Amino acid sequence: MTVFEKAWAMLKMPVYHGTTEDAWEKIQQDGFLMPTERPPDIEYGNYQGKEKELQEILGMSDEEFETNFGGDWSFFWGDSAKPGMQTVGGKAGAITLGANWVDGVDSPVVLEIDDSQPHSPVFMPEIPIEGIAWDEQYDQRRTNQPIPIDLIRRLSQSEIEEAQAKEEMFFDAERERDRLMAEAYRSQAMLNAPDDDFYSFVDMRDKRNTWKRNPKKRYWRDGR
Repeated sequence: MTVFEKAWAMLKMPVYHGTTEDAWEKIQQDGFLMPTERPPDIEYGNYQGKEKELQEILGMSDEEFETNFGGDWSFFWGDSAKPGMQTVGGKAGAITLGANWVDGVDSPVVLEIDDSQPHSPVFMPEIPIEGIAWDEQYDQRRTNQPIPIDLIRRLSQSEIEEAQAKEEMFFDAERERDRLMAEAYRSQAMLNAPDDDFYSFVDMRDKRNTWKRNPKKRYWRDGR
């Protein structure tokens, strides 16, 4: 397999979408999952109502901007996200993000979209603005094309719960690591340790704290 083939195979992986029972019923009746929302860059944050400013920052022509930001879109999560303090990453993270997308619903519907078929639309990543793309740490994707019902599979509740359990185990382990490192730093053994051992521990702690802060923030200019 060539490098190109490997890269293409990584791109052609299922993506996941969260919705409600009512919306799922409509998708089945219509035969398509239809785009219904605007891109987050122009719907939220500092570029809301400032499309021209955003277009100038990105250096796009009117046609390019309309192609990438015009009209309605639907949103998905891929399985290429790396583990971080906000997500376990991978397929479990994508499924959990889909389930969490639907606020206030006890049993959200999560749909798996087959991205490998010739008639599947392209699921583009968010476009970086000033070096940072919206929710790129979650492998967020979007499309403005209808998705045919034959590309859609509803996940079972057990599949959703399995993904959520995996993410919870990941977060439990991270919290336990934080506790152990904090206790070790305050322990008598650490106070009595040779300088080289003490500073090696501090270096390891600092690297972990840097990793925890690493997920790229949304590009709020006011620092939020």
